[in-house]
Amino acid sequence: MRKPGTGTTCARRESMLEFRTTPSKPNGVRKHRLLIGEANPALREYLLAVLRSDGHEVVAMASGLDLLDTLAVSIHPEFGSGHFDLVISEAHAWRR
Repeated sequence: MRKPGTGTTCARRESMLEFRTTPSKPNGVRKHRLLIGEANPALREYLLAVLRSDGHEVVAMASGLDLLDTLAVSIHPEFGSGHFDLVISEAHAWRR
């Protein structure tokens, strides 16, 4: 059990998420499609805002089941929306 006043913290740097790839943008940073699983609404909204402001396409889910469903549907060959480049989730948060 956590002590009162402790928990998840998040700090923003110049660019929270940069992937160095073959240049597809003038600055050499390619924007990615991200899937976030975060139960805490405030942290989820913060991550959405920060990552979208960096130009990434971001989808966020509040539950582990929704995250897994979204991931499964995204890769379906007939009606999928395409793969995600990165999935960000706290695995232990979904074991309730």
